[in-house]
Amino acid sequence: MAANFLHSWLHLPSLPIVFVNLDNLNNLILISQKPKIIYYYGEEEGEEEEGGVNKKQQVWPIPIWIECLEGTFPEQLFWLNDNKENNGILIIPLNILTKTNSTTSLAFNRNRPVYYQLNIRKIKGN
Repeated sequence: MAANFLHSWLHLPSLPIVFVNLDNLNNLILISQKPKIIYYYGEEEGEEEEGGVNKKQQVWPIPIWIECLEGTFPEQLFWLNDNKENNGILIIPLNILTKTNSTTSLAFNRNRPVYYQLNIRKIKGN
């Protein structure tokens, strides 16, 4: 695990943007990642590979700490990585994070330095 962790952070170009989608309708948090270079600039023809790595397949093992600010549950660590069965999406039920099932009482990476951008958004229709 440590070798894979270091390899991805030291050798993959760009950096990840982590998307936290708050789904209040289904009481879920959906977390995914995308390389910053693709998110901002898109993909160009013939530029699939960078540094020997396919840009679409760049995946970093990302630690994400989630804390309930109401104090109903202690801070928990989750790992976002290449989850094949959910298309790389980490799915977290709200009931394991807070007793109120409300996303307003959650803090992500509170007082922790991280090396990725965090983009928190609500899913439309909620």
